[in-house]
Amino acid sequence: MTQAGGRLDNKRIRKFSDNAQQKNIRFFVMYGETEATARISYVPYSALPEKIGSIGIPIPGGAMSIFYEGKETTEPDIEGELVYKGNNVMMGYAENRGDLGRGDEMNGVLHTGDLAYRDQDGYFFVTGRMKRFLKIFGLRLNLDDVEEALESHLSKAVVCAGSDDELKIVVETKDPKDLEEASNYVVDLYRLHHSVVHASDLDILPRTSSGKKDYKEIERSNSNGQT
Repeated sequence: MTQAGGRLDNKRIRKFSDNAQQKNIRFFVMYGETEATARISYVPYSALPEKIGSIGIPIPGGAMSIFYEGKETTEPDIEGELVYKGNNVMMGYAENRGDLGRGDEMNGVLHTGDLAYRDQDGYFFVTGRMKRFLKIFGLRLNLDDVEEALESHLSKAVVCAGSDDELKIVVETKDPKDLEEASNYVVDLYRLHHSVVHASDLDILPRTSSGKKDYKEIERSNSNGQT
């Protein structure tokens, strides 16, 4: 069995991994981008129990690296942009018919926009998106980390967004108590002031056709006051 397309939380990965081992099934967690048609890495099934949360190692014929402050680094545990090289990288983006004649503009190199690091064993871990950060009162917040912490605490789907003077939390819930719980949890966890944390609700979080959270639609719905 293989899994890719939308990230599973670590609890579900552990559950599937344990179940697969009991049934003598090889279960591969994979990571990819549409622009790499569409696989970049995988976690070998035998390593999965010890590498829960990792996107694994490059697929055969591919290579992954970490770019820190614009330069490639081979040091472990350094967070930077994940860059992939391989023959499966697309030629480029076409917005009209004429663009199809431009030729290969990517040259086999894809800057994923994902932040990641490599561990001592050569396994890669994605930590968030390069643009998914806020800096509130000098504190750098990874919105993906905040989402993951809240979803684990509330056992509900959560989306985080905002600006450098406001953290917006949208919870998939019909219970207003969840909003207060979400705000208080984030304030305590990150030592923030209540004035910069705002929580709202949606009955159902919009999702894309692949099942991923539709951040643009969620932001639109939330800004229109839909609850």
